[in-house]
Amino acid sequence: ANALASGGASRAMQLDINSWWVRFVTYAPGASGHLVAQKLLADMVGDTRQFLAPDTRDFFYLTARA
Repeated sequence: ANALASGGASRAMQLDINSWWVRFVTYAPGASGHLVAQKLLADMVGDTRQFLAPDTRDFFYLTARA
């Protein structure tokens, strides 16, 4: 928390400290109408489709409104 505050963050959340479980994926509509997924960092493990179906791991998501 101190490091994030020192970096100028007013609101932040630490991702899982076990790097194997850290996932951050964005989804955008593709040309064909299908979602195009992109990991925040290329070396993040896991399948980008994980968040599109029920899962035993907890997660949260954000959506943008126009």
